Amino acid sequence: MKLNQRQVQHFYWRAGFFTSYPEVEDGIEMKPEDLYEKALAQSQQYTAINVVEMDTLDYMKMKDMPADEKRRLQQESRTAIKQLNNDWLEQMANSDAMLRERMSLFWHDHFACSSNRSFFMQGYLDTIRKNSIGNFRDLLFGISKEPAMLQYLNNQQNKKGSPNENFAREVMELFTLGRDNGYTEDDIKEAARAFTGWAFNSQGDFVLRKRVHDSDTKTIFGKTGEFEGEDVLDMLLENKQTARYICSKLYKYLVNDQEVDAEKLDLMVNTFYDGNYEIEPVLRLVFTSDWFYAEKNIGSKIKSPIDLMVGLRRSLSISYDNWDGQVFIQRQLGQTLFYPPNVAGWPGGQAWIDSSTLLLRARLTEIILLSSELDLEVKESGDDNDQLKIYGKLKKLGSEVDERQMKKDFKSFKDTKVQMEEYLLQVPVDETKFESKSESQLIDSIIAISKTPEFQLC
Repeated sequence: MKLNQRQVQHFYWRAGFFTSYPEVEDGIEMKPEDLYEKALAQSQQYTAINVVEMDTLDYMKMKDMPADEKRRLQQESRTAIKQLNNDWLEQMANSDAMLRERMSLFWHDHFACSSNRSFFMQGYLDTIRKNSIGNFRDLLFGISKEPAMLQYLNNQQNKKGSPNENFAREVMELFTLGRDNGYTEDDIKEAARAFTGWAFNSQGDFVLRKRVHDSDTKTIFGKTGEFEGEDVLDMLLENKQTARYICSKLYKYLVNDQEVDAEKLDLMVNTFYDGNYEIEPVLRLVFTSDWFYAEKNIGSKIKSPIDLMVGLRRSLSISYDNWDGQVFIQRQLGQTLFYPPNVAGWPGGQAWIDSSTLLLRARLTEIILLSSELDLEVKESGDDNDQLKIYGKLKKLGSEVDERQMKKDFKSFKDTKVQMEEYLLQVPVDETKFESKSESQLIDSIIAISKTPEFQLC
């Protein structure tokens, strides 16, 4: 099988966040195996994102700090989280390691988490990005011991004699087996005892507090023993339902979120489970299979806000000169990195589109390319501890367009309107009508296409 243009673009939308037109051209007539190997090779090298060197928010010491010093440290942490958000978006938009970043976004949604401590969120992101195309067991164990997650799910309060079940419940319900799949309320209660004492110290390191840890006998999934937290995680991995739950989410994320092919899902599940939870072989199976490139899967998904933002940047040579612009778009469109709505993550799919987001989605490309002023109020979260708050009004997104590079990328176009539609739309339209708002046919075509409903699909 050799790939046509739409199939190459389909690959780049699902294995990454789209790409430039010259790179699409290079992929035409390639075999799926070769295109995948190229993306995998580019994602092998890992570079951590570091914005803070140590945790300055020691809450034990902050209790006795003067109010102004406490506010200063909290502001520093907010700024660092905003920078972490920005730096990760820069990796998505500019790095060749698109497969690693695409999968990192998947795991961020799967292991949804938020913290007001930038050092914790930095460690959480590092664990996700480092393991995103590696081994799920390593990722599960790593995330389960990240201070950000332990704090988010209240395991710091999980103590012998009065166990807090929140962490144990979500590990089963959202991270491994899936809701109501293969566990009982008693399993949760007993597993919570195994996780007692899992905590973090003031430096942001995982610690097992033996004084409050329950080391007595427990009965979990029909087995009895002096189980530790690690034993519970291994039990969850032994259950093939974990592989099925993860692969069902992967199928919807990578292939089609409206129609799941049971036979293809079984192939993914067996590859994942029999391969000791290695992630990359599942990705290889998907991206090199003919069924991934079937017509029904192309353009079948609504772009998430991050897909939309980063896809525009990768295709149209767009950059930002400040953090607030990118945070503003995330906030307005309903997907702010490091700020999920809850531990279940973002609902996705049709939930991305509603009356409050549709207007900005339709106008976003025009606002960016023509440097239009915004007439939208900053959408507040209603959370007093919001770490990504934007104060006041934002008149400009702070976006910049490299028109010279854009013209270079599309210099081979003979029919700008038709070829731009083929490039920017995975679902073709019969006709695009628009009013000219600039002297550039190239810009006019892009803006017109971006206003179509089909532009929201990938």
